[in-house]
Amino acid sequence: MQKIIILIILSTLFSNCTILEKNEFKNPYYKKAKFCYDNWDLENAKLELEKIEIENIYVKRLDKNIQKRIKEKIKLEEIVEEIKNELNNNNFDKVNKYIKKGIVNNIKLKKIKENDFTNIKIYSGKIKFNDNKAKLLLLFNYLEETVYYEIGFELNNKDWNIYNIKERR
Repeated sequence: MQKIIILIILSTLFSNCTILEKNEFKNPYYKKAKFCYDNWDLENAKLELEKIEIENIYVKRLDKNIQKRIKEKIKLEEIVEEIKNELNNNNFDKVNKYIKKGIVNNIKLKKIKENDFTNIKIYSGKIKFNDNKAKLLLLFNYLEETVYYEIGFELNNKDWNIYNIKERR
């Protein structure tokens, strides 16, 4: 008899936890906020999260993760500006600092170092995020000649690193 009562209590407890978890995902604002968060649309994620009236553990966790991602996004934007400024001064220390070590990246970096960037205008496109990676298109313009580089960044242990450099035409 005791085993049956314990079984009924445990099954009720586990089913209630499952129902609670499923109800949490039925909130349309939470779904939109989570979708925006997953796609690095952090401003809209924050706006959608503010529409939720009930504050629970899921909302708090997502809000905390949004705040973390905002900091990571700002950090990457600062790194990009820092690299652009350093390249304009022909200083490659910052690029060396952020580039992921590897034979292919070292060869590409060596090729980039052969150029004089003092009179070259450097423009950057919008950063496109995907999970823990981001891509950026850098445009180097000198008179009539334009060269494009797609720079791939990866987030490892709260630090952004350049993991790929591709020349685009």
